[in-house]
Amino acid sequence: MRRLCPSLSELLAFEAAARHLSFTRAAECLGVTQGAISRQVRQLEEFLGLELFQRIRKRLVLTDGGHAYYARVQPSLDQLQAATLEVVSYRNGGGTLSLSVLPGFNAKWLLSRLPRFGRKNANIALNFIPSPPSEDLWHPTLDAAIRYGDGIWPQSISDYLIGKRVVPVCSPKLLEGSRPIRQPKDLVRHTLLQNVHSPRAWTEWLDACGVKGINGLKGLRLDNFSVQIQATVAGLGVALVPEFLVADELERGTLVVPFDTEVTSSYGYYLVYPEEKRNLPPLHAFRAWLLREVALTEAQLRRTLHNDDSKSQELDELAAEEPNSQSERTA
Repeated sequence: MRRLCPSLSELLAFEAAARHLSFTRAAECLGVTQGAISRQVRQLEEFLGLELFQRIRKRLVLTDGGHAYYARVQPSLDQLQAATLEVVSYRNGGGTLSLSVLPGFNAKWLLSRLPRFGRKNANIALNFIPSPPSEDLWHPTLDAAIRYGDGIWPQSISDYLIGKRVVPVCSPKLLEGSRPIRQPKDLVRHTLLQNVHSPRAWTEWLDACGVKGINGLKGLRLDNFSVQIQATVAGLGVALVPEFLVADELERGTLVVPFDTEVTSSYGYYLVYPEEKRNLPPLHAFRAWLLREVALTEAQLRRTLHNDDSKSQELDELAAEEPNSQSERTA
């Protein structure tokens, strides 16, 4: 069915005339004759069955209907122009990528690295938008998201990034004093800082370590890892967090890992996107850069936090090469 819509030339003529309140200025703006503008506006008025302009004392003014129509047409033409420029930019692999990123991941890891992406991808604009509810992951304006979970999201492709290696961390002050933390069973005397998005994390960790008699579901519940880390530095308790998020605090000594227990979580950070957008040029470029950055981070963690000097060559190679990774398709 044909849309109830006038021609684009009529709308452009009307918008220019309404903006300048002059057919002469509108003609100059669009590079046509004044007669062409007058004719296009008249055709539009006939199509609408509504007078859009009046002449009062030789001045062109909008009617009430003209004012109302201009208020809707002008932003629509701006959106059409922006959409056209965005699509045209795809010819060179550029464009806009709309992302939803979890606050903790953004603040603790991604933002400090984005200048490197910008230097290599100057023709790609990243647009960060709020995270939609879990049940409505794919808003029409959203191209991809960085999410924390098990890698399974409906009708999505997910690439594992980082975060499955989790470690308990606490303030160094909690290692001594009247309730020292020396081994996992000592956690019974301390507050477990919980992440509301992974409520069974402590339970899984305690089970993996063979620790009995501690309720892993009990403790202070916080909204994200960034807040958890701040609370841990403040001495409010012991947190279980992805190791890469506390690398800076561990190097500075504001946080410590009280015991050496390596546990791999079933949850991690993933780049998630709808299947129909997998070939979107900006997404392809961002995905390749992101996978290389997390590979660099993993290698740096093993070298700096685990005294693995053999990773120096790996870091050099990663810095020079693009990653070769495959997507995990989910139902």
